[in-house]
Amino acid sequence: MPAIHGNLGVLLFGGGAFHPNGKTKTHGALARAKPGEKIGSPCSARIIVGLHAGNSTVGYKIKDVIEYVKGVLSSPDASFIAQRGIFTQLSESLKGTVVSERGVQIFLIDMDNRDGATFTADMQAFAEGVARAFQQEAVILDVQERGISMGVYRVTP
Repeated sequence: MPAIHGNLGVLLFGGGAFHPNGKTKTHGALARAKPGEKIGSPCSARIIVGLHAGNSTVGYKIKDVIEYVKGVLSSPDASFIAQRGIFTQLSESLKGTVVSERGVQIFLIDMDNRDGATFTADMQAFAEGVARAFQQEAVILDVQERGISMGVYRVTP
């Protein structure tokens, strides 16, 4: 795997957590990079999304999330990593009940060297689209610089 500026480990946030537990799947320039090659800028973000749509029986798979991300990031150099895990969070619609479900983290690398504020705004807009597409009450956005979390946001559609 190439060298990336990012943390793909356990994420703890107010009201929940994401515990990765599957293999990583690389896409874009990441998939074509040589081992140890540095890819992208120091800015990255990960979006945590549940694979169950709210209170309904609709369920998604990691491949659905991957196809969505590929469709939105239409550039062949768009680089991201997808990984399964367990997503636990408080549900506002279920009056504070803790919900634990299968989830996915999508790790996005800034290939355009945007400044931190622009990158964060772009990732918040992207996360809103993910929440809407997968019928989520909210998704979690973790914006990182050199693998250090610069802000964790609960993003609603």
